[in-house]
Amino acid sequence: GFQNPKPVFLLRGEKFFYYETMSFKHFKIVSPTRKEIMSFFGTKFCPYFKMKGPKTLYLTLEKDTFLKKPKVKAMLKSMTADISEIYKAKEYSLVKSLYRKYLSLNGGLKKTNVLFFKSNHEIETLLQSKSGSLIVTDDYRQAQSISKKYSIKIDISPIADGQTMVLYNPLQCIDYNSFLQYSNIIFLDGYKFKDEFNFIDANVFVNDNETKITDIDCSRDTFTKYYKLLMSKLPIGGNDIIEVAELICGKGEYSISQMAFTMLVCVELGFIDAKVADTFELKHAEKPEKKDLSTSLILTSINGIK
Repeated sequence: GFQNPKPVFLLRGEKFFYYETMSFKHFKIVSPTRKEIMSFFGTKFCPYFKMKGPKTLYLTLEKDTFLKKPKVKAMLKSMTADISEIYKAKEYSLVKSLYRKYLSLNGGLKKTNVLFFKSNHEIETLLQSKSGSLIVTDDYRQAQSISKKYSIKIDISPIADGQTMVLYNPLQCIDYNSFLQYSNIIFLDGYKFKDEFNFIDANVFVNDNETKITDIDCSRDTFTKYYKLLMSKLPIGGNDIIEVAELICGKGEYSISQMAFTMLVCVELGFIDAKVADTFELKHAEKPEKKDLSTSLILTSINGIK
């Protein structure tokens, strides 16, 4: 009741299993003691479960009735984790660059004033500001360094009040246009495409460090191999393009960055349909178009078809 909030319970553990319900926005967690925990609209917490190390869950207890039988249900309200280790962080970062490039090429350019800097000294005023700056990196050591030097918090999701922070989340593609509380977005890791950040509706600052893409194979044989696997898995959906690529590839020989590249080329050329909102969903195109691969902007921007 009023001024009498529900008690919050703390649960610590390292290995939690989670699975989605009928909606991508909701999921259930199975604790090490096999107790079920429910989370509504909590997909922002999904990356925590892919991280190594201990995790802390903050829960409330709710009354639930099923078949007229009352029972107690645990609800996830928040959680924290050791974010220092993320498997395949480099490959996830490549997927994010590919997706940003795709959005810049196909979503219309909202922002063309992207400023490049050669050293953090050039943007020190932004790093020292208490609010309004979102500092993005997929390099945990760099995140730690910035955090320590400027006394800035590190987290995997933005702070609602717009407090300056370091965003470290290689596991998810981020919708930067949803961060209206931030007027400045700073990318510390450089870029793979000169114009991959042009779709972001904010002041954008990018480390002038170009990293060449060497991990994407543009050959027809490789494209065909990944295309066949992709088409065999449709329809499919997930929280973002990284998760969908992982679901399609499974634990076999396939690369998630190569799959993400194949997905984007197919969507761009009309081979498959995509629905991108709160989730990322793919399905067979109702009226698939016949186009040559060489007409794909994202493919030709990397290396052209071979």
